[in-house]
Amino acid sequence: FAFLIFIGCLLIMRLAYLQVFFGSTLAMESLGMRIQEFPTELSRGDIIDRNGLLLTNTAQQYSIILFPRQISQKDITAGTLSKCTGIPGSELIQRINESHHPFKLNGAVDGLTAQEIRQKHMEGVLVIGEKVRYGYSLLASHVIGYINKLDNQGVSGVEKMCDDVLKGSDAEYAAAFVDA
Repeated sequence: FAFLIFIGCLLIMRLAYLQVFFGSTLAMESLGMRIQEFPTELSRGDIIDRNGLLLTNTAQQYSIILFPRQISQKDITAGTLSKCTGIPGSELIQRINESHHPFKLNGAVDGLTAQEIRQKHMEGVLVIGEKVRYGYSLLASHVIGYINKLDNQGVSGVEKMCDDVLKGSDAEYAAAFVDA
């Protein structure tokens, strides 16, 4: 009987030790295992004219991100997305089944389609708004220049000249809680 009490005391002391000295570290590790992240875009500064009007980041587009492990009714979700986006349902089901990591559907959708998809509240489907770096205006496009989307680096014009000021250091992420 004394042996069982001794073992019980050792277990309680070990639990107290872990909680006091490693509690916050273990909590952060467990939270990190429950979050799936998907990088959406690299941040980059705005270019404005002398009146404060934006010359970049003037338009908005919407992208659809799928978290396959969150989708329980794959056929229904693929069918609904197919109706909204025009992407064949069989292609969507194939990508959902093959991928274990979040992915972005090819092509942007307009505001009405984005709103329609959001209203359906499909699990594992996230619609995010993204800035279009260069809108639909050609005003001073040769002066503004352009960037290389892969490394977020200015290639010509003001984008290149002020690259160190405009370039953001952190990517933006879409995240979802998942079952461990």
